[in-house]
Amino acid sequence: MLSANGVQLIDLTLVVFESGSGDDTLSGSPVLYGFAGNDTLIGDATTTLLAGGRGDDIYRVTTGATRVVEVAGQGTDSVYSTVTFTLGANIERLILEGSAAINGTGNALANVLVGNAANNMLSGLGGNDTLNGLDGNDTLTPGAGANIVDGGAGSDTLVLGGWRPDYQLFTISGQNYLFGRGDSVRVTDIETVSFGAGVSAWTSLLARAQAFDPLRYIAGYSDLRAVYGTDTSQALNHFLIAGFGEGRNPGAFDALRYVAGYSDLRAVYGTDTVRATQHYILFGAAEGRNPNAFDPLRYIASSSDLIGAFGADASAGAWHYIVAGASEGRSTTAFDPARYLAAYSDLRAAFGTDTVRATQHYILFGYAEGRSVGLGGAAPTAAEGVADPTRADPVSIDGGIDGTLASLFETGQGTTPDWLPDTLMASLPTNDLGAAVVAVA
Repeated sequence: MLSANGVQLIDLTLVVFESGSGDDTLSGSPVLYGFAGNDTLIGDATTTLLAGGRGDDIYRVTTGATRVVEVAGQGTDSVYSTVTFTLGANIERLILEGSAAINGTGNALANVLVGNAANNMLSGLGGNDTLNGLDGNDTLTPGAGANIVDGGAGSDTLVLGGWRPDYQLFTISGQNYLFGRGDSVRVTDIETVSFGAGVSAWTSLLARAQAFDPLRYIAGYSDLRAVYGTDTSQALNHFLIAGFGEGRNPGAFDALRYVAGYSDLRAVYGTDTVRATQHYILFGAAEGRNPNAFDPLRYIASSSDLIGAFGADASAGAWHYIVAGASEGRSTTAFDPARYLAAYSDLRAAFGTDTVRATQHYILFGYAEGRSVGLGGAAPTAAEGVADPTRADPVSIDGGIDGTLASLFETGQGTTPDWLPDTLMASLPTNDLGAAVVAVA
């Protein structure tokens, strides 16, 4: 209690406003408690704490000094903020207001984050998040989980934690989906994608989008194989209704990789991915066959000409081994990612024991940097199966790619897999229709 000229005054900085059990609107105090009901708590420049309690509460924040506190399982709560704000625990929604270029960050829940008309940075962190940038040139980082991202108007950037080779892009029922290692995103109105290593225009990625293959989707999951077998009629509905939200990847099964791992399958199916997928569903899984027994990235890393031709395109590596590499007697394990990591402290610091990332690094960067495959920095030898780096241009038909592969690139036989690298596609002969063709039989 304060006093001035004999008049007692109330220090409003010490006043706490509390609501009852109804749907209340509170404002005008540094501390507001909502308790039960769907309450609206309106903060101002003096507000330090807003706590809604039970119910679906709305918080209005105008200063970064305001904390919003919620209890778990007490409704779906929303923060409307005119300043940069990070959601505390147990709060689901964040909507940015005003015209300032401010940012919003979620939490471990399934958040909804909405920007304003300015340039915003929205970060979802964990959970299955929905990020909507609205107007402005926004930067949207969904994080782990099965997320939905809509850039809205402007030139917007999707930020993903993985590297470009980690992701598969599918167009499914008119929607575009990216699937990576532990994250997936349904994408709308994005112009640029920033990966952990490199940036790509969305249009260039979209040009190589895959269609949904219901048989492939079923093959990737044991429960779907048990329920559907080779009946593909319900696979698409399952993905749209449940599968995406559950984090399922329609590209989890790779038929070429499956075939490449077994000599009998290579002999019978070659590159016939439909029959190979059917075999795995009907027989291979029950026989205990490992669809990932063949490591296409390690195979590519073992030969410099394949590094130049295919980069880190795993499907291309498996395809090459089926049509050429196995008959040539190429090593599939000459590159040893564990030895590669052991040779370089910077790689160990960056990747730990992640051998997939180590193999990708060697293909995309390490080989060009002249890094050694051998333990402790020893140079790779012919016995290790690494091709001579002084060979001719690895993407030319005239000797860069081995003779067996070159003999496959003949006009009028077969069709070109759409996942072959652009650099390789440019070097292929064309048929009368102008399309590059590859013999696969």
